[in-house]
Amino acid sequence: MTKLNIITVWYNEEINLPKLFKSLEYIKSKIEIRHIYVDQSSIDNSTNIAKENWCEIYVHENKWYADPDKKWIVENLLNNEDWCLILDCDEEITKELSDEIIININNNKFDIFNIYIESIIFWWFGSKSYWYRLFKKSWVKLTNEIHNYINLISNKIWYLKNNILNNDLKYLWNEIKVLTEKMNRYSSIEIEKIWNIWKHKIIFFIFWKPIQRFFGFWIIHKQFLRWIKWIILCFIISNYQFLIYAKLYEKYFINKSYEKII
Repeated sequence: MTKLNIITVWYNEEINLPKLFKSLEYIKSKIEIRHIYVDQSSIDNSTNIAKENWCEIYVHENKWYADPDKKWIVENLLNNEDWCLILDCDEEITKELSDEIIININNNKFDIFNIYIESIIFWWFGSKSYWYRLFKKSWVKLTNEIHNYINLISNKIWYLKNNILNNDLKYLWNEIKVLTEKMNRYSSIEIEKIWNIWKHKIIFFIFWKPIQRFFGFWIIHKQFLRWIKWIILCFIISNYQFLIYAKLYEKYFINKSYEKII
């Protein structure tokens, strides 16, 4: 039977880890599992919880986002024909999804699978989207980019019917604060990757991208009937786009002008 490699990268996830491991009990009873963890130098009890659940653990420095370490695991610890499932610590997989994963990787008809992820934000908003989370190593190439970490080599792709549930318990009661802090951090990282692409259009995108993202969330996701709750989220997501291009403008125009003066 095919072995499944589960990849997770974490920092201070002791609240979420027990929930994740419990959701994996069923699939571990049905198929051989290798669970690989990269701990980004946690200061809580995360590593001990992972050891108790028989994980293969590697400790790296904290990069404040997980994608570089996901890439490191796939490139350095897996063989070309290995199956890989990427999970975050705040996620759970159901019995139905476990059965679907086992059937499909044993059939070996497809190389890459899109999995439906249902996220719970602010304890009242359900965000639904598909992500490439299950794949054979030889048919993908991972990158270091935030939330855009996979390039596809194969076109043998299939969509799984059952979903992953995302529900981060450690953000209870202060999710808006944590989300805005994370977006401020992520936007500083993102400006490096998009400068060469958009440097001639920064002024345009400072205004256009926040508007595009606001109405994209408002209309396309059809959640406008939630009114105040949805407006809060739309503004937060739009502000993320604004921060990226405002920081680009600051770094490459305002700062450069100041350097000339002095």
